[in-house]
Amino acid sequence: MRKRLVALDSEPYRRFAAELVATRERAGITQRELAKRTGWSQSQIAKHELGARRMDVVELEIFCEACGESLEGFVRRLRTDPPPPSKSGPPKRI
Repeated sequence: MRKRLVALDSEPYRRFAAELVATRERAGITQRELAKRTGWSQSQIAKHELGARRMDVVELEIFCEACGESLEGFVRRLRTDPPPPSKSGPPKRI
């Protein structure tokens, strides 16, 4: 069985990154505030939201909790909702 790796510039990963942004924006917090809540750097959060850095499931749970969101709710929206609009526009590659 071949491994199937999803590229950072693929449509599914772009959608994932856009949902990260939408989740944070729904919580009404900035990247800087999210950094304080998670203990991560603002730069790390920006890279996740831009789709320039992968996020594992443990990090995703930390991200969701810091935004007042459940991991299950995030995944449900990612699988069923259309790609979320972002106040700051679509994720950009760096």
